[in-house]
Amino acid sequence: MNIFFYLADILCQIDCDDEKIGRYFVKVYNTIQLKKTHPQIILSITFKKGSYSFQARNLSLSVRKKDVSQKELMYVCNIILQYEALPFNILFLHACAFVYQGKACIFSGPSGAGKTTIMKQANKNTVLAEDSTIIKKRNSHFYVYPSPFDRITRFYQAPKPVKIGTIFFIRQMDDFRESTLDIRNRLAYVLGNNYSLDIDKPYINLKRKRRKPFTVYYSKKKQISVYSPLWYELLFELAETVKIKRLGVAGKNTILSYLATR
Repeated sequence: MNIFFYLADILCQIDCDDEKIGRYFVKVYNTIQLKKTHPQIILSITFKKGSYSFQARNLSLSVRKKDVSQKELMYVCNIILQYEALPFNILFLHACAFVYQGKACIFSGPSGAGKTTIMKQANKNTVLAEDSTIIKKRNSHFYVYPSPFDRITRFYQAPKPVKIGTIFFIRQMDDFRESTLDIRNRLAYVLGNNYSLDIDKPYINLKRKRRKPFTVYYSKKKQISVYSPLWYELLFELAETVKIKRLGVAGKNTILSYLATR
């Protein structure tokens, strides 16, 4: 089963031999219908002897079926796609995003910080991402594209990418309170909210709530892989050039009201 979607302006293809998993990806991703294509990123998923194998140009992973849910398989795919997208200057950020006054406002933070509440307050026609924000560097500037991993972005009406206005790292507080960050803290926040692998061992343990971690085995195939300096270069440039703030979020007021008074 072939599944097509865009990461920013890069055409991607997932080739899955498990029809059930393929249907799940079609349900969750913003897929497109194509007949003849030349995708720039191809990810093959095969099921054999109780394990799923993921094969891409730069990275391969394997995981036992009994260890993971369908949602966790999608997370593994996102990890691979992040590294495959690096040569195209594309980054993933664990964050939600919407357009406000012509710029992309990005909100990142741990589970329970308020990202879901913020998305409920935003106009669905302006939402760029609900959980996985796609950022691409173009001509020394960073832009946000509608995320193919969040179905809500199908309502987004403007086809063009949106330049980043501000990235907010949020936490719950009694009132809205904004503070500036130095470059060290900006970089720390960006690094801490990205998709990455534990590169010290040939496997990674992915933690999940109320359940035991599961193990994913991977192997590097080419030079651009988990050790790629491009990943760190892009993250550092993002932290250095884009406005990044720490924001205390209060549930009693809407984020749109706060942005209007900034």
